[in-house]
Amino acid sequence: MALRFLTWVLLGTTTVGDDARVVGRLAILMAAWWTTEAVPLPVTSLLPIVILPMMTVRTISETAAPYANPIVLLFVGGFLIAIAMQKWNRTSIAASPSSPSAASARIHDGSCSAFRSSSSSPASRGR
Repeated sequence: MALRFLTWVLLGTTTVGDDARVVGRLAILMAAWWTTEAVPLPVTSLLPIVILPMMTVRTISETAAPYANPIVLLFVGGFLIAIAMQKWNRTSIAASPSSPSAASARIHDGSCSAFRSSSSSPASRGR
């Protein structure tokens, strides 16, 4: 009941379709669940896949299509790698000074001893 009232307050008496009102109510419900964490966030994020096919004329495949965006899948893959690194305690290895990113930083700032000029270089031996 509160969801209908809040939708009426936000949309007023504008002439929008029933589908738009369902999406508005769903957005309000998801915002409330997201901020209060009444249910886990993955459940909240998948709510449109369940609610929209039941309440509108859209099919499940039409509703789920935006979830298959390549950018979304790229983020999901990165998050899965991060979760695996945390689970196996590999985050400290990635952040250690001996990691490849730290080594490349030493090479670029000139602090790596292999790239310093010394008196034993081939150019200075001949003199």
